[in-house]
Amino acid sequence: MERSQKYLFLIRHPVFEYIAAILAGLSFKGTLIVKPLNVIFPNFIKKFQNSNEGIRTILIGSKHNASALYSEITSQKMLSGINIKGYVVVDETGQQLLNGSLPKLGKLDELPQIVANNGVEEAIIAIEPNEYHNLARIFSCLCKTDILVKVTSELRHTLHGELKNSPNFEGPLLQMWPKPMPFWQKAVKRLIDIKLSLAGLMLLWPVALVVAVIVKATSKGPAFFLQQRIGYHAKPFTIHKFRSMYLDAETDGPKLSFENDPRVTPFGRFMRKFRLDEIPQFYNVLIGNMSVVGPRPERQFYIEQIIKQAPNYYAILKIKPGITGMGQVYQGYTENVEQMTKRLHYDLLYLETRSLALDLKILFKTFKIIVLGRRGVK
Repeated sequence: MERSQKYLFLIRHPVFEYIAAILAGLSFKGTLIVKPLNVIFPNFIKKFQNSNEGIRTILIGSKHNASALYSEITSQKMLSGINIKGYVVVDETGQQLLNGSLPKLGKLDELPQIVANNGVEEAIIAIEPNEYHNLARIFSCLCKTDILVKVTSELRHTLHGELKNSPNFEGPLLQMWPKPMPFWQKAVKRLIDIKLSLAGLMLLWPVALVVAVIVKATSKGPAFFLQQRIGYHAKPFTIHKFRSMYLDAETDGPKLSFENDPRVTPFGRFMRKFRLDEIPQFYNVLIGNMSVVGPRPERQFYIEQIIKQAPNYYAILKIKPGITGMGQVYQGYTENVEQMTKRLHYDLLYLETRSLALDLKILFKTFKIIVLGRRGVK
């Protein structure tokens, strides 16, 4: 590999994005810096712009907005660091303006395979206003991957959650979902999860045994309640809890619990107040379905209702659900879809700011809630 190609590899490092952002800010749209760079390092700049060493990116969309964005990126004076591999079709009706300019990589439903087959690191959503109804489908596919997701500025008011300006492109792009947690942090978090779940199961087994006996003795049915929830990368899993409701409480279909819900047993109310019904979820953590701290997992039935109001819900499926989390601490139990959507704001904030220190803070607040028997932080 020749020397200039070695340098090109550096642009894929996150630090380069911030350096590029600073240079862009100082350059008054590139005039004061890029022109001297072109004079001093013309071959390097040319190789950079034509190289395959940038961030491997795909465009989701193929019509006016996607075509205009592609033209803007390729005409940038400043180094964008973006290497667009091709586009994904959202709506095959109408003229596909990117035909002939970029390779067509496939359809929307093939997105996870496209990402895997092309080593994609980043996706930019550039769809038309009349395609916004496809956002939930797009997010449901993207949440099954670990790539960075950016959107055009037109989508700002359509999405819930915090959007950041893209640091490595001198154009109207916003970062929608944060980058995945670094590998070392994931490893440490998983190690902590294993230790906490083992400690919880070993220390609380006498309590769990007593709770199981009381549940069986005070109402008909099994001591444990098993239910399918949607977890990491939108994969379903079985959550374990102590049964806090009477048997066949949902004979008329899914229904959220509410204050003074007659379906909840008297002992079930006591368990919920002190979160005793959640003890079996340490098993879910131990086998890797859940984390101790993370967004609460929901059923597919309610996810479909939430995304009608907040399609960005799919963002939280990029991390493991938790026994407790920021939404659970600050919002508590939810009684309707509106409250679930409100809780989503806290979960998106956790996704944006997550760290081991934040997990520790959430655990401390959860312990306080359990001891005081509250629904959430007050």
